[in-house]
Amino acid sequence: MGYVIEGVDAENGSTRIPLAVDDTTNSLITVDFAHHEIHCGDHFMYRDANTVANGSSVSYVIGVPTGIGVHFVANVDGTGIFTYSIYEDSSVSGSAVQTALNRNRNSSLSYDVTIHKGYSGSTLGTKLYDYKTGYSAGATRFGGTDRGTNEIILKNGSKYLITVTSGTNDNLVNVLFDYYVIE
Repeated sequence: MGYVIEGVDAENGSTRIPLAVDDTTNSLITVDFAHHEIHCGDHFMYRDANTVANGSSVSYVIGVPTGIGVHFVANVDGTGIFTYSIYEDSSVSGSAVQTALNRNRNSSLSYDVTIHKGYSGSTLGTKLYDYKTGYSAGATRFGGTDRGTNEIILKNGSKYLITVTSGTNDNLVNVLFDYYVIE
């Protein structure tokens, strides 16, 4: 009692291809676009774990080349109080080069998006936002689990400064930058 559903191959515009349908519900099987980008090898992640003292910060500089779209989500959590800030068009210099992993471990694709931990310089850029959260006796989180409300498309040819400043001592701060690239 099923239906044959076909689509057109976007590569050549003429080949008819069958689309995947669930056997039980006859619904079309799809994945969201960000998930699709993992399969294409265009989706990357960077993770970092830190112990941050009261009043101290951990910081990152993201460099975006021209000619590509970088769809970016940051997830930050900590065991205490912290402030997460992001600045656009920063002119600071990044310190230690970091490596983002391609989320498709079979892909060798890479792009010229750079991540540095730490920075030097004083022109932070235009503050896009601050997010303050936490209390002194329990874990807190600033998250991006919902791409639709937390994703930003980074500006071509710009540098972004991201800082996480602790308001409690020995704050265990975890950072996840999750992004995919559209050429």
